[in-house]
Amino acid sequence: MSRVRHNVLGAVAAALVLAATSCGGGEVEGGGGAPSTSADATTPSSAVAQSTVTTAPSEEAAVLAAYQGYWDTVSAAGEEADPGHAALEDYASDAALAGVTESLDRLRELGRVTELPIASRTQHQATILNIDGDRAVLTDCSIDDGMLVDRTSGRVLNDAIATWSYRVSLARAGGRWRVSYVEVVDKKDGATSCDG
Repeated sequence: MSRVRHNVLGAVAAALVLAATSCGGGEVEGGGGAPSTSADATTPSSAVAQSTVTTAPSEEAAVLAAYQGYWDTVSAAGEEADPGHAALEDYASDAALAGVTESLDRLRELGRVTELPIASRTQHQATILNIDGDRAVLTDCSIDDGMLVDRTSGRVLNDAIATWSYRVSLARAGGRWRVSYVEVVDKKDGATSCDG
């Protein structure tokens, strides 16, 4: 089992779901659930990688780095509600990319952005389930305290904390791992333990 620490800036997942709900659209989806890369984001975190397939530590590290990059980029895009953020296609593809872009479009239309509080408690605990050739699957338990903010006034519209469980697929193309699908498995109000 290899451990990789990562600082993922996040909070966007819940914020985007809220943005979509307030827009009358229910949960944000992009091929598998609320934060299905709908401008999701998450942060100060630690990722735990465990592979059921024998893979080199560097392979696991590459998958986790790509997953971290995904959240970092989605978070940065959420802070500006920017569906055209330059790095999105570097870390997301397929349903995940479509979901993020759609969610960021909604945020922009609503005049909202996402931000993390100063002493954010957001974290990810990712576990690699399988790496098979150019495909990888992981699960993630994420505590999200991101805020939904009115872009013009700076007023916080929602700062509820939630704990999300995700099942994530990544695909490698051109030597680069990208998140291709994010499924929301569960969501609980508040910050709950990722250990059980």
